[in-house]
Amino acid sequence: MEQRIGRIDRVRSQTDRRLTALGREPAGADRLQVHLPYLQDTVEVLQVERVLGRMDTFLRLMHEGLAPPTTESRRIDVGHELLAVRPAVAGDTEPLRSAFPIPEWATKGTRHTLAVQETWSATIHERLARLAVPSLGGLSITWSELPPPGALLGTATLPNGRVQPFTLLQRSEQGHIVLRCVSPIGRTDPQDDPETIIQSAMALSCRVGAILTREERTYDLTVEDDVLLGKAADDAARVGLLVRRVTTQADAMEQDQFDDGRDAAIDVFVSDLRKEAHHGD
Repeated sequence: MEQRIGRIDRVRSQTDRRLTALGREPAGADRLQVHLPYLQDTVEVLQVERVLGRMDTFLRLMHEGLAPPTTESRRIDVGHELLAVRPAVAGDTEPLRSAFPIPEWATKGTRHTLAVQETWSATIHERLARLAVPSLGGLSITWSELPPPGALLGTATLPNGRVQPFTLLQRSEQGHIVLRCVSPIGRTDPQDDPETIIQSAMALSCRVGAILTREERTYDLTVEDDVLLGKAADDAARVGLLVRRVTTQADAMEQDQFDDGRDAAIDVFVSDLRKEAHHGD
């Protein structure tokens, strides 16, 4: 009963707004009306009365100045109680005072300045959006339209003429902006010998990621690295070095591990990279 009524009688609910707008003490008909349908001349009459009586008991136990009633029987004598004159259950109409008030000391404390201000989110998104320029780190970049929130998807044209897709993921670490660059390499089977991948990864200055796919039960291999941003004026230079380092090493590892001449742009990997952007860490 408490759950049902509580879903209606909430702060800023229709009932709360209506009573607040009255400008006077609410009368009986103004209050929230809770109806309990039941079949007349059946045991349901007694069940509803018992429910209302127990709700009244609950209120008396939880609030000051209301004495708890005498102990009731857990059984209902239908034959006796249907014939008895039953008084109506009168609810309490005055405001109730909790028997467990919040102590005054609990509402006082030292005010602290927020570690992250309200404008922080908009600021970091603006800085990320400004990175979508035609060139980063000396590489020509083609950006994808409609990237996921907090990310950029692009394809870098490398000095060797090959292309390498990547994504930039944005996050915050203790009030500082961190960008992660993730560049996909390809897909490998978990049953394959991982030794060649391990040897190639040891030669890189970036990290190698292996993401287990749910459908095919294969591994999506990526090369990734992070950069901590400082002044906004240095964003393009710092992120440009990150993108160049990650995409160049991803392309080298791709050629080392897959000798089928693959060289795909961002469109081939866009679905996987969007999932990576939503997964974060």
